[in-house]
Amino acid sequence: MDLEDTRKRMVPKYTCVLGAAAWEVERKNYEAWSSFRGLLKARSKGKLPPWIHPAPPGYWKDEETGRRKLWIPVRHEMYTVDPEAKVIRIPRYNLRLRFAEEVRWYGKQERMEIWYDDARRAWYASIAVKVGAETTRNGTKPRHIVQGGRRSVEVARPKGDKVVGIDLGVNILASVVVGDGRASTSRGG
Repeated sequence: MDLEDTRKRMVPKYTCVLGAAAWEVERKNYEAWSSFRGLLKARSKGKLPPWIHPAPPGYWKDEETGRRKLWIPVRHEMYTVDPEAKVIRIPRYNLRLRFAEEVRWYGKQERMEIWYDDARRAWYASIAVKVGAETTRNGTKPRHIVQGGRRSVEVARPKGDKVVGIDLGVNILASVVVGDGRASTSRGG
């Protein structure tokens, strides 16, 4: 896949319609393909567990209906978050999106992704935040800061050296696989 050629041909074609969102779609595409290539490289070096099988990125489709999922990327400087009023403003489109939850993180805002959930018949948004990024590379304060409650991420210190994978499900409450091959399931009760 020639991502550079795609960028040169397709992004300008759709920029007149989508504006900055065309670049965000391209970035999302680039991230997905870069991740896939990284997983292939890790697999070739024997660094992936045997149960992980890298697959190329595909369309965002609902598995049951086969319809594409509605998804809108919003560039970091195209919106502001007001945690007191619980509103996300997108001035270019004169939109005010209300939200229900508390803003959890404090830091430099990145791309926001808005998507529609057919099952719940509701729109959802997620915002990537660089937690603790209170200055830019040149030392100035970023223009777009999300004012959430947590200013840092606490990283737990592992007690051992094993890796564990956990799958939470509906019929089987939890399945646990330890890196040494041991497995356990819990059906709930």
